[in-house]
Amino acid sequence: MSQPFRTALLAALTAMASLTHGQSSTFEADRANASFGFGLRQLGDVNDDGFLDLAVGAHKYSNGQSEEGVVFVYLGSAGGLSTTPDWQYESNLTDARLGVSIAAGDLNGDGIDDLAAGALGYDDGTNSGGAVLIFHGSSGGLPNTPDQTLHAEQADSLFGRGLAIPGDLDDDGFEDLAVGAPDFDAANSNNGRASLYPGSPAGVATTPTWSVDGSSLDEQFGFELAGVGDVNGDGLPELAVTSRDGGSAVRDGHAEVFFGSAAGLSPAPSAILDLNTFEANTGWSIGGGDFNGDGYSDIALGAHQFDSSDHVGGAVAIFPGGTGGLPGAPSQLLNIDVADAQFGVSLAAGEDLDGDGLDDLVVGAQGYPENAVSSGAAFIFHGHADGIESIPYDVLTYGQEDARAGRRVELLGDLDGDGTSDLAVSATRFTIDQSQEGAVFVHTGFSDFLFDDRFQSTSSP
Repeated sequence: MSQPFRTALLAALTAMASLTHGQSSTFEADRANASFGFGLRQLGDVNDDGFLDLAVGAHKYSNGQSEEGVVFVYLGSAGGLSTTPDWQYESNLTDARLGVSIAAGDLNGDGIDDLAAGALGYDDGTNSGGAVLIFHGSSGGLPNTPDQTLHAEQADSLFGRGLAIPGDLDDDGFEDLAVGAPDFDAANSNNGRASLYPGSPAGVATTPTWSVDGSSLDEQFGFELAGVGDVNGDGLPELAVTSRDGGSAVRDGHAEVFFGSAAGLSPAPSAILDLNTFEANTGWSIGGGDFNGDGYSDIALGAHQFDSSDHVGGAVAIFPGGTGGLPGAPSQLLNIDVADAQFGVSLAAGEDLDGDGLDDLVVGAQGYPENAVSSGAAFIFHGHADGIESIPYDVLTYGQEDARAGRRVELLGDLDGDGTSDLAVSATRFTIDQSQEGAVFVHTGFSDFLFDDRFQSTSSP
């Protein structure tokens, strides 16, 4: 990237950071050091009232037990989300860290969405390898106790650190649950394991029907999991599993994509996504959406420590879907070229923020400097017929040093009825009235400030 372009880009980012971003609401933990917002997920509709709901996890929340963790649910209504939690569940187990991950979908096929929450240090009395707690939605809302609890196969495996309900992967009419245990010891220490628990009328299977292990020492396969949509056009969604290591360069990280099929998932990935960059931390975030409107889902893969002579401060690689699946190299490499920004530590895709019929992309950068201090930000990129616009349309900032704004981002669907999707951004160390309690900012009203000709630019690496 040339110096003149860098200067122009930085000037544009500074100008955008001062924009008005529609309506916003702030949610908080009211508990110091809770890491509120580390888990963040749109739930769909867990109480069958026709409105979308939101779950927030605070995996370091302490209330009687140190870092037991908690999940809060805010129900939607004609007036928007509740301002206080309508439902919450604490693990009541020391160091369980419930809420480190959250997934949502209809696991039992009753037409009402369910909630799954990871607790990576959960001790069931056998081992402290972690657990996933599942709560079935109903017209009365979520139950007071889990309908199902899946336990780790191995101590200290961090079971539940990665978690996704990627859809119906095997075409049997029920959505499925995928769980990652990145510190699982297989042939080597911390290979990591990803497992699939298929849905049924009774909920998910209690033992996995599919498991894949990482292949190298300290790979930590299963660190993040995501449903990425249908990238090959066969009508079934795919599952993406990331590793913190195990790519073609030292500590670079990578992602493996397993295509859905009526026969179930293959033990071998259909695609391996790798940026081949030393210590890039590729795979802390991954998601899918149809950014170019061709009918195939595309994959966005974050690498928040990516640094090169042309791109510093992190990057997000775009891999377009098509009839042949995914390419071996990205078609775009998005970057804001701000040192230490950690751009790509989180991302969200699969929803349309500007109402043009194309999916958009939101990227978190928890180290982004605002007014010369590291506070964090979220960047909005619009879809385009040629792919994602390479210059962000907008930047959301929150004005507090070391708040880690953008640690998680989530697209929410249409909460306010304006016909476009809305957005949540977490700042896991934000202080309101408790030190570093964390906060979640929910933004609506995006259709009020759309200017499609603001930037028209795309690029390839």
